[in-house]
Amino acid sequence: MKKMLSIIVASLITLNFTGCNIFKDAVKEFSDEISKKAEELEDSSENKSNNKTSANSKQTCTVGNVSFEVPSDWVEMSEYEGSFTSSDKKSAYQIQGESELGNFEPEEFYSNLCDTYSSTYNIVNKEKLSSIKTADDTSCFVGRIKMTGKNILFNIDVLIAPDKNTVITFASQCAEENEPDTDIREVTKTVSFNIGIEDMASGRKFTISQGTEIHLNDDGTFKYFETSGDPESSYFEGNYEVYYGQAAFDKLVSMKEYGLTEDELEHTLSANMNGYKIGGSRPMDYIEDSQNSSDEKFYRICRDTFYVIIMNTKTLTKDGNISYVDGTALYMGYYIPEIEQFDLLSVNTYTYTQWSEIK
Repeated sequence: MKKMLSIIVASLITLNFTGCNIFKDAVKEFSDEISKKAEELEDSSENKSNNKTSANSKQTCTVGNVSFEVPSDWVEMSEYEGSFTSSDKKSAYQIQGESELGNFEPEEFYSNLCDTYSSTYNIVNKEKLSSIKTADDTSCFVGRIKMTGKNILFNIDVLIAPDKNTVITFASQCAEENEPDTDIREVTKTVSFNIGIEDMASGRKFTISQGTEIHLNDDGTFKYFETSGDPESSYFEGNYEVYYGQAAFDKLVSMKEYGLTEDELEHTLSANMNGYKIGGSRPMDYIEDSQNSSDEKFYRICRDTFYVIIMNTKTLTKDGNISYVDGTALYMGYYIPEIEQFDLLSVNTYTYTQWSEIK
């Protein structure tokens, strides 16, 4: 099984860097082993072929929720996910870890991470966070940490994507007296995220936890059955609208009749960023769970997985009879990629329902 190092994640920072020694040992072990592996690598016929390719040719690597590009002549290290050596084997590059940002501000997270590194390594230079757009046009912050340890020079890019609730670290390393042949920023700026990138509601059918079923048709109409799995049951029909990401926030704020402000929505999002519980999390749920170590599962959510679904009902068909109705149902909540399920609050009834796609 491939191994992937993890940076100190938000939850560990919250717990006063619990597990920090494990992280230090892992980085040291990885540094020693990756350097040794780089020395042992021999040119294979495949590698020779790669070396003849254009200097501008790229290969794409996907790790978890992130994809990025590296030169095609870099040699992938099968033992470590997202790790490569340069063609001359004098430099190593890797996605060092992925973390939730949680409810930390980018500067706060970055400062805590720098402090953690400095307890083990000699930080030569630390750049301030600056704004950057990744290859998929995601607005991020990026900072550079240059440090040395065990005769190795590390150049680490810390990429923070608030709307994705994600922090990524990319690192290059080489002998302390050298410089890597490629700036790690050339990798960082090719990032694209696999979180909240498409509409997961429109054009799909769902069973709903209360025993009902809804079909959100491609043409913008819906059919909402009273009994899931029974096409002969009573059903509502009408038109629907789906918004996700920032568009969902903007739509809710524009619906003045519901009295939801942008500040309230931002506060709710922040309260859930450390971990979201099905059925709606309270701000204290994550803290209480970490203290009690319960088996209850928490999931990653972010701004880009926030949804608003509006259903404008026009007719009700019951026992073959059609009656005209005029009603609006508003749902808001999150799509949870880990379980491929929506957890949505019905604003009209203030109840949570879980929507599972019918494949």
